[in-house]
Amino acid sequence: RMRQILMVSVTDVTSLTLRSWAQNLCGSGMFTVIYASLPAFNGVLSYFFLGRILNKMQWLSMLAVIMGLAFSAEAEQEILEEEDGGTAGAAAGGGDVSSSQSKENTLRQVAFGIVLGLAGAVF
Repeated sequence: RMRQILMVSVTDVTSLTLRSWAQNLCGSGMFTVIYASLPAFNGVLSYFFLGRILNKMQWLSMLAVIMGLAFSAEAEQEILEEEDGGTAGAAAGGGDVSSSQSKENTLRQVAFGIVLGLAGAVF
């Protein structure tokens, strides 16, 4: 009995830690979208890992949620580019190379945050 309680506690703490880390990496707006889309990701995972049969409406709904997440990520990228304004590269003296590297690092950070958010929620 005590072992079961310990396992649940460890799982809960791990999940909370991953979700907090994800929110710090990808921002509250993107994290909210990811967290709200968990039923769609759970449906896809249950299809592949548990062999659950899904009807057409369920697939269409999950596709709509995942497309919304993709559009949200694209909008987040555009907002980051607008906030940057192209001045980060010029200020560093690196021109477009430095700016593109910082954008790439930011996108990697957001992508890693998305993965952590999903892992934390599914865990």
